[in-house]
Amino acid sequence: MRQRILTDCHIHAMALPSKNSLKYKNIVKKSFIRNLSYRYISNYHGLNLNDIDFNEKYFMLINDQIGQSRFAKNGIVFGLDGVYDTRGNLDELKTDFMIANDYVYDSIRRKKNLLFGASINPARKDAIRELEKAAARKAALIKVLPNTQGFAPDNKNFKKFYKLLAQKNIPLLTHSGFEFALRPLNQSYGHPDRFRMALDEGVTLIAAHGCSGGLIFFEPYKKIILNLIARYPNFYLDISALTLLTRSGIIPFLQSHPAIKDRLLFGTDFPLPVFLYPFYFRINRNRKNIIKQEKNYFDRYALLFQELGLIGQKPPLRF
Repeated sequence: MRQRILTDCHIHAMALPSKNSLKYKNIVKKSFIRNLSYRYISNYHGLNLNDIDFNEKYFMLINDQIGQSRFAKNGIVFGLDGVYDTRGNLDELKTDFMIANDYVYDSIRRKKNLLFGASINPARKDAIRELEKAAARKAALIKVLPNTQGFAPDNKNFKKFYKLLAQKNIPLLTHSGFEFALRPLNQSYGHPDRFRMALDEGVTLIAAHGCSGGLIFFEPYKKIILNLIARYPNFYLDISALTLLTRSGIIPFLQSHPAIKDRLLFGTDFPLPVFLYPFYFRINRNRKNIIKQEKNYFDRYALLFQELGLIGQKPPLRF
């Protein structure tokens, strides 16, 4: 595969506090910035957290890397909505990390290789209005992380939100399994069965991370994945973050079921590094060295999953 046919459907926006970003009411708490993983990831991509131009350089890095890629033609960048209380108001005390949709839209709209993705917590009181706004901006998808955003995906109050998503034909990308990078409010909200209501309403649902559980050596959703694949033609999975040791255990299962491979979408979870150590015994040394030496982030990820047989010649869903 050497054609630029892939859309990376899973790219995170990042933002450090600045005069520009603060006007969007982003929330990035100092404890999060001080986190070693935040610094490690920034260093991995050659970025400096002390650079006053960090935010712009971050988006430029993604745009340029995709522009230079042999595999990826574009990528969907999204922020992350916050936590909302029972009245639908933002709960800043429970929100450690929030990147506003307006900030993402304004940051990427002049970058030709990037597509706008929105994050909307359906528990917010203006969720329908925010979804209409995202649709008007031609959002490629809506991203949610229920564990951290603190909402139950099967809450019947969200049916109207799901109906509108289906009507607008905007896919819903959801985190699957356990969440540890951000503070979880309820880990059970990451269970894929809780999105059956959305699927029944006709929503095109993408389960992130291969619908893995996020626990080392334990994958609880295998039967559920097969059931969802068989029952719902609108159910997909992405391959984001599957180089993590906590996620890579699902790969042999994905490889062994052709029906699943036909529903896999390309996604990286950028800026997460591409780790090769989980594949030490799965890939021969020569191929591993070729992948390791690849300088383009998106090509490195594509080469790895091409070697694993999890990237097809024709994307099953186009954005």
